[in-house]
Amino acid sequence: MTAATLPARERGLHLRAVSTIVVAVLSVAGAAALWAIGMQSVDLASMTDLGLISVLPQVAMAGPILLTLSFIAIVAAGPYRGWLLALHVVALIVMLFATPVIVEEAPRFNVAWRHVGIAEVLMRTGEVDPSIDAYFSWPGFFMLSAFLTEITGLDSGLDLISWAPVVFNLLYLPPLLLVFRAASADWRVVWLAVWIFYITNWIGQDYYSPQAFAYFLYLVILGVLLTWFARSPRPVWPIPQRWFTPPEPVEPAPITPVQRAALIATIVLFFVAIAVSHQLTPFAVLGVVGALVVLRRIVPTGLPIVMGVIVGTWLSYMTISYLQGNLREMIDRIGSVDQTVAANLTDRFTGSAEHILVLTVRSASTLVLWSVAAVGVLRRRFGGDRDFTWAFLAAAPFVLFVLQEYGGEILLRIYIFSLPFMSLLAANGLVGYRFGRRPLTILAVGVFCVGMLMAFFVSRYGNERMDLVTAEEAAGMERLYEVAPADSVLVAVSDNVFWRFKDYELYHYDVFNDEVLEVGSAGILVRMREDAAERPAFLVLSRSQRAAMELRFGYSARAWDELVAELEADPDLERVFANEDVQIYELNAPRGGS
Repeated sequence: MTAATLPARERGLHLRAVSTIVVAVLSVAGAAALWAIGMQSVDLASMTDLGLISVLPQVAMAGPILLTLSFIAIVAAGPYRGWLLALHVVALIVMLFATPVIVEEAPRFNVAWRHVGIAEVLMRTGEVDPSIDAYFSWPGFFMLSAFLTEITGLDSGLDLISWAPVVFNLLYLPPLLLVFRAASADWRVVWLAVWIFYITNWIGQDYYSPQAFAYFLYLVILGVLLTWFARSPRPVWPIPQRWFTPPEPVEPAPITPVQRAALIATIVLFFVAIAVSHQLTPFAVLGVVGALVVLRRIVPTGLPIVMGVIVGTWLSYMTISYLQGNLREMIDRIGSVDQTVAANLTDRFTGSAEHILVLTVRSASTLVLWSVAAVGVLRRRFGGDRDFTWAFLAAAPFVLFVLQEYGGEILLRIYIFSLPFMSLLAANGLVGYRFGRRPLTILAVGVFCVGMLMAFFVSRYGNERMDLVTAEEAAGMERLYEVAPADSVLVAVSDNVFWRFKDYELYHYDVFNDEVLEVGSAGILVRMREDAAERPAFLVLSRSQRAAMELRFGYSARAWDELVAELEADPDLERVFANEDVQIYELNAPRGGS
């Protein structure tokens, strides 16, 4: 039967459905076109301390906004069209996370370059040496990186890192759907939670890193457990049964005993991969899975024990070099909440006025998300859902806050580990347990999503002036390893420098940030002479270091120019290379034994 032969009412519904799909697809295409057009006129040289948002044309920002409004319209209109919603989400991922790839000349983020250097050591030497530094005590991701570089025939792992955020975020989508489907019977809530996850995932831990890889496995483990090993809760004392009663019985997806065994083996294998790749993620997994077991929400109650044995075994036998030098300090920091608060919050609010504004936007958007999630807990409760499981899972990662400051980043990691559950609860906060079609509900969703989308570009790319690397800077850093012989001391005035991407273990590195802030160029020369000893020493100045000093410490452009002039005039330094964004100086002062 064709559309023409259908009864009038059914023909009208059919035409309406077709027109909805056509308009939605055209909206996606139009949003992508606006974004692509805007990418052609980005002037990175004009970027301010607000980051990428300061140079993104309005037409480029119109693309993601149009896409968001189209997505909300499709969700509100119904019926369920998974492929159309998935198309919107994929387009969103590309617009949010591919923007730097399109407009920048080289792979961004100096830590990603360092990860490439670690993988290069494994490829060149064929062995893992934990004595080099802490990264080699958790080599899983770097071994995978080395493998991918070799099988793809690439000259350098740098060719892998540009698109890593896009790839990782696409990988996150399937397990996220599994997790959210286990928490809500309404597909509208599920897809809205997915959308919220991506527009609030500003942390930037999805770059080419062990954290991004381990986070994907974290989501897969949760998705598998909540889909195929879930059960109706039977909480143990003293947790009241009434606190964990879903409005509908929990029925895990049907599987055979062989499939069940295969899934359990996969979970254990993935956890092993996490344990050998990242220091923190195993404990986040252990905490969330342990919470599910205590709440009697999953069948395999012995999993936390198995996971604990895996982590303990790895730490006991494979991280000895790291623990010998850091165990006492790690133990001393447990429970030091005041130090953790200072390192993660108060100490970070420094730098230029625009940078502080970026930090304020990050804090405000985080508080908004968590506040809406708290409303979601209440709306679920008063909407007839007494199941507090998802609130407990959202809160579980916060236990990490009392364990370690994690280099001033523990709050960022807590945010990302709790984000799936916070996103789900935020969706409930906006629409309740089930998505209604009331105009005020749809308006609230639109205002929240567009607002968080705008905050995303400020929060995610607020440091872009120092996170990007220009072609000139990349060429200068390549030149560093040509002019500096192996065993040299390489010195920078900021840790935001794009080095260590090759010959990682063959050089000695130092950063003189404090000396520059306190005494200027004189402090650099004193420390260089101390570090040089019997070795050649080279000082590297770069555009990214200057940007970091200005953003993070409020170091003025005039102060930087004066610093460079003083170094240029010093007779003990000889400039051996210079281009627009990099200057390299060799210390000519006599070394011991000469």
